[in-house]
Amino acid sequence: AWQTATGVRVHVSTICRALRTLGFTRKRLRHLALQRDQVAANRWFARFSLYNMRNVLFLDETSKDNRAMRRTLGYAVRGQTPRAESAFENVHGTRISALCAFSLFGFEDWRLTDGTFNTERFDDAVQQMLIDGGLIQRFPVIVLDHASIHSSQRFVTMIQNAGGIIEYTPPYCHEFTPLDN
Repeated sequence: AWQTATGVRVHVSTICRALRTLGFTRKRLRHLALQRDQVAANRWFARFSLYNMRNVLFLDETSKDNRAMRRTLGYAVRGQTPRAESAFENVHGTRISALCAFSLFGFEDWRLTDGTFNTERFDDAVQQMLIDGGLIQRFPVIVLDHASIHSSQRFVTMIQNAGGIIEYTPPYCHEFTPLDN
């Protein structure tokens, strides 16, 4: 808003420093931001609640590597952290990403890729799952978060041409994305 009004581009750290000098603490700023987000979230939820939940499909991706999986996989004595032995203890390992499509009824489909999903891989996986796999006919309302790969022109056109509706969750409202929970 500042840049639009004045034409001057200001770095975020400068704005934060200025707000601290005015007496705003990080905690207070975060509280105000969450209140603002809550208003946007309530508006979004009111609009979203008009859809029949049987027609809604959530799409999201998650990435894991050996380090992340090591924390959650394995057996140990109750109260002790599981330890997965690896010859390459200090190496994070190969990153694997999963794109999951789930509905009110559970997981509908998923695709895996080495590394992370870029725009091309994401669009191809969506083409396979929703268009070729026919999920878009059963679930015409697609809900996604604000990741940049979710807004490519190819993706938006593909969904709209198939008769789908795209709904993006409000920023910082992870409670509306089941995979985040």
